[in-house]
Amino acid sequence: MSWLDDRLSRAERDGASAVQWNELGMALADQRRWQRAEDCFRQAIAAGGEHAHYNLGNVLRQRYLPARDRTLLEQAVHSYRKAVVAGCLDAHQALGMALVELGEYTEEAREQLGIAARLGERWAVMGQAQLAEADGDPAEQERLLRDLLTDADPVLADCARAELGIVLRFEQRAAEAETLLAEGAERGQRHSAYQYALLLDEDPHAAARAEPAFRRAVELGEQQALLKLGRLLRRNHRSRAAVEVFAAAVAAGLPEAHAQLARAHRDLGERQEMFAALDLGMALGDAEAFFEAAEIAELEDRRAEAEQILWRALAELTDPGDLAMARVQLADEFFDAGRAAEGVELLRAGVAAGESEAVNSLGNYYSEHLGDPASAEAVYRAAVAAGDDLARYNLAHLLWAEGRLAEAESELLGLVTAGEPGAYRDLAELATARGQASEAERYRSLVPRGRR
Repeated sequence: MSWLDDRLSRAERDGASAVQWNELGMALADQRRWQRAEDCFRQAIAAGGEHAHYNLGNVLRQRYLPARDRTLLEQAVHSYRKAVVAGCLDAHQALGMALVELGEYTEEAREQLGIAARLGERWAVMGQAQLAEADGDPAEQERLLRDLLTDADPVLADCARAELGIVLRFEQRAAEAETLLAEGAERGQRHSAYQYALLLDEDPHAAARAEPAFRRAVELGEQQALLKLGRLLRRNHRSRAAVEVFAAAVAAGLPEAHAQLARAHRDLGERQEMFAALDLGMALGDAEAFFEAAEIAELEDRRAEAEQILWRALAELTDPGDLAMARVQLADEFFDAGRAAEGVELLRAGVAAGESEAVNSLGNYYSEHLGDPASAEAVYRAAVAAGDDLARYNLAHLLWAEGRLAEAESELLGLVTAGEPGAYRDLAELATARGQASEAERYRSLVPRGRR
């Protein structure tokens, strides 16, 4: 038993003060033992240690990151608010950034980031730049990001340069973006080097420069560049080189790497190696390996095996999004095989579990395959009532197709209110369809510029 586990056992047996629980939580967090750290911080708070709210928020945010479970980030926001009340100055920035990450571009987020910026917290300026993007103000976003390019924190300066490169790309200023990002790559800035490679990869005239750019990003530690580089090599019919790159991605533990490695082996006709990569990926819980194996089985008309693989995915995968995807794919297998009742039953189980993918797949099945818009509408409306924005989007387009344009507009406006300003594009198209030219132009002017 380690010294930390020994201290933890004694604290659980004999009790501990708020300070002691907080110290244990921090030590556990250093070891990335998030759940145990969370338990300790909650014990510290229960013992009167209000200062532990900030640490609890940080742990909840760390738990949120792998699966992007909004519930955990919302709990972190609650903890940060408590920490602000308790007088923790670091909590202002953490609260503002968490709200922005949730897509809540509220006055509270602006206030907290403003306080943090005045306290000298430079990462808060990144949050303010994101708010400027949400406001559709690229000039202000650019000003804030440029202010960070020479920051003393090298990670912050790199992130600001990479983000500014993205802004310039979407502003149709590709040459400026390329110059800016190339300079970052030359300086050894990892995120900028990766964005530079992505920019070159999108330009057919710069394809020859994309490969060394991705290799530079990998050299600087950007492991995601391995997957992009491997895909680039496959597109260029260099699958043998892609195998080496994807093998490195597997060694780095990247999601999707096993599936990508299998595809490269498949290009080369190496079926034994392909199945070995997929089997290892599935054994390690790589969702993409399950989906790739099922797709290959279906393409080779081994439908029973594809079904078996997807049932296994439902039994073994743990990420809610991966489970939802496996359910939808298995339902599609049933529909394609003429087993509609089983497909509907499976999707209804997903609906009951709160899976947005199942809701929208079932609604689409009713409307597009059965020609039953009333059933589709009922499915969508139930999901909308539970806060499903994708269901609201599909409902709007179902109503639009039914000629119920005023209702469709109401749902799209609901999306905007829910924090989806991209719906202004649909509102502009809808207004055009209704012959409302001035209204279409007004909506078009509200479409946010930049990434969405």
